[in-house]
This record gives sequence, C-alpha cells and structure tokens, in this order.
Amino acid sequence: MMNAVQPKTPDAVLAALTQYGAAVGAKKMMIWEFKHAKQAISSGTYVNLYNTCRDVECTRIGKFSRCFCNHGYGKHSLKILKNKRFGKNPCGEEGCKCDNFLFMFRRPEEIGQYHLT
Repeated sequence: MMNAVQPKTPDAVLAALTQYGAAVGAKKMMIWEFKHAKQAISSGTYVNLYNTCRDVECTRIGKFSRCFCNHGYGKHSLKILKNKRFGKNPCGEEGCKCDNFLFMFRRPEEIGQYHLT
C-alpha cells in the first residue's frame, strides 16, 4: 500500500474501478442510494440531507433511513406547509415522543467521511 498511486483523471479512476472494483463501503452506499432512489420515484418525494455549514448535499433520505428515535423515516409523517416546503416530521410509531426526524447516519460515506472506510 505504500506505493499506491492516486488516480488524477476521470479516465484513471474508471480504469482503476474496472481493474480493482469498487470498495466495499462504496458498494453498500450505492445499493442503499438505489433503494432510496426507487422509493423516491414511486412516492414522488425526494429528500436530501443538506449540510448548511459546508453548503453541500450529503445523502439521500428514504424510508429506510434511521432517526435518533430508532425508527425509520417511513414511520415519520411528512408535513407539507402552505409554501410547499416541508415542516416537522413527527414519528408515527405508537408511544414515540419524537417530534421531528433527525437523521442518524450508518456509514461514514453518508456524511462525507470516505477516508474512514
């Protein structure tokens, strides 16, 4: 690993990907993203986690995404305000006091920490 060369062009990245395959974490992330994309297409709702500090979109949120209340996004009600924006998403699970979905990441890639995988 000491002599590893970082690809510097899109063609070099593609060549390395073709030769060695995708990393395990990247494969898991793409499978997860694909599930969320299919769900977004069928529901007509597309939700992304947006980092206001860095001004970037981090990851797609779908019904399989987990909240800190330990329930999925699919268990949270999606409230649409008059201005067509989303309001708070309270948990609909019986007995849960969560008043708004708070994304809990599962993998470092979901928050841009690719170097940890």
